[in-house]
Amino acid sequence: MFRIFCFTAAIGLTSVQAQASDDSAMVELLTDFYQALNGDDWHNNDGWLDPDTHFCDWHGVICQSQAVALLSLEGNNLHGVLPMELLDAFDDETSFYLKGNLISGGLDYLPTRPRHIDLSFNRLDGPLPALNSADSASIHLERLDLSGNRFTGGVPEQWQELTLSDLFLADNELNAGHLNAFRAMSRDGNSRLDLTGNQFSGELGTEILSSNLMRRDDSNFSGGLGLCFNDFIIDSPDVLGWVHDRHFGGFDVERCLERTRQEIDASVSGSWYDPDRAGEGLSIMLMGNDLPLVYQFSFDTDGRQQWLFEVGQTTDNALHIEWLLETRGQFGQGLQYFDSIPMVRSISQIRLDRTGDDQLYNFRTYFDLLGCGPFDRPPFLGYPCIGSALTDRLNYQRLTELAGTHCDNQSLYQAYSGVWYSPERNGEGFVIEALPDDRGVVYWFTYTADESGQQAWMTGDGHFGFGGVVLDPPPPSIPLTIENMLMPTGGQYGPDFDPEAVELINWGQLEIEFHDDDQAQVTFDSNIDGYGSGSYPIVRLARPMLAECEN
Repeated sequence: MFRIFCFTAAIGLTSVQAQASDDSAMVELLTDFYQALNGDDWHNNDGWLDPDTHFCDWHGVICQSQAVALLSLEGNNLHGVLPMELLDAFDDETSFYLKGNLISGGLDYLPTRPRHIDLSFNRLDGPLPALNSADSASIHLERLDLSGNRFTGGVPEQWQELTLSDLFLADNELNAGHLNAFRAMSRDGNSRLDLTGNQFSGELGTEILSSNLMRRDDSNFSGGLGLCFNDFIIDSPDVLGWVHDRHFGGFDVERCLERTRQEIDASVSGSWYDPDRAGEGLSIMLMGNDLPLVYQFSFDTDGRQQWLFEVGQTTDNALHIEWLLETRGQFGQGLQYFDSIPMVRSISQIRLDRTGDDQLYNFRTYFDLLGCGPFDRPPFLGYPCIGSALTDRLNYQRLTELAGTHCDNQSLYQAYSGVWYSPERNGEGFVIEALPDDRGVVYWFTYTADESGQQAWMTGDGHFGFGGVVLDPPPPSIPLTIENMLMPTGGQYGPDFDPEAVELINWGQLEIEFHDDDQAQVTFDSNIDGYGSGSYPIVRLARPMLAECEN
């Protein structure tokens, strides 16, 4: 259905790094990095160690003035132990974006020469490391992200020597030293500290008020503080007001402190929604690699249909989608391109904490880009316009549960759950949810039938097979017939969403014939001008994780 497009955020490098004095020395250093993290197994190692390719052209190596400014190797199957001295051996202020890999072990010390270090969502453990130097003149580190690992113990007292713009320690097992984290932040303001999902406890006192963290009303990043899912106590009205002004997602920190969570497993797959906001929601599929594939079906702030998607990361109790993507395209043709550039842009972030078998706590940030000009040419973000941020926290309930996600909800048709698309219509397609009662729910994510490129989505449900009759011998294909595909209209993203204003338009009929669990045929007949009728083959793009059962 969708090729997943990955975009590295633009990084403003404020200083011009000196060119490495000897290219061979840099090649040797990068070779040591490659070998330490098993580069032969990387998903993409194009150019690496090729003597005929300059190291600045190796995959993930971004140079400035012929010196390495950034190593960006997110989600690239890096695995092994990362020697910290390798990071320190690069030039001052080099940045390392190594998120979403399998880097393991502990950290001997924290390098302070790099500008940015992102080791989030790896397999690091043990205590947080001490600094390699407390000399402020040698500390260049501005941004540190160690979220989504298994660090234990406390935040070191020595970290008070840091002046970080961003410190992200969420979703570890830290239980002490939270004041050291507050004191590690920049004294100049506009900094962000995320302690969400640890084991911190005790009272938050007035000591934290001297930290210059972002306020929600003077930033575009939804605030500068995350405290949820810890056992902090806030008794002081002054401290509570200060936290409210800075806490991610708004005036609700009391709702998420001391709140328990459950483990993420295959049963999280299905559809979810807020009963107070019927007409929008999420479809989630936890894939076999424990990565969640999430689709958000909703509307933009102008009331037009909008759907967003992306693969994220999983921790023990939460799903994390750093950026949900929006597209432009044409019905029947798929994704649009500007020259050779796909029309895809990042627009939203979500974090989903599992608070019960059938409950998710949804913290979402949406960047309203409608004021940034038309979505018709790069740069698609409308740079320098980044839009206004809308944030909220919603209690989602289960709407559907995929068959086969545990051993007592099996269905003969559960193998058909997944994401399907036509390679000839890349950029549009179907999410199919096979339910335990032999029904199937379909979301069709596509575009309007005019020339606007605007997104459209329809949904409906029907029964698999032949009315519960099992045929022997089995037929060559299994149908899923939906008599009424519905196209919701009238919604609006954000606080002005009114479920009473949502209308369900009867879009038409849809049938999907499954030849096997990887190939099918779609046939449709629409009631709406422009869509018409037609038939075409589709293939599987993604499959959800199902339970392993004896029968």
